[in-house]
Amino acid sequence: MQNERVGSHAFLTDELVATLAPAANSERRVWDTETPGFCVRVHPTGRKSFGVKVRIDGRWTWRTIGDATQE
Repeated sequence: MQNERVGSHAFLTDELVATLAPAANSERRVWDTETPGFCVRVHPTGRKSFGVKVRIDGRWTWRTIGDATQE
């Protein structure tokens, strides 16, 4: 997972997600302080998605939950 350790932690709200700006050349992740493994990913294109990092059969994996881009 690219940039797995890069990111910040915050209490994710609709207002916060709406203000997140993309990084220049890489994906940005902001991890939720209330729900372990849950984050919003901000892609360089500006697209945002919610996801969770989970352990399945002893291996860590990433699951996208849905779109977080607000129109």
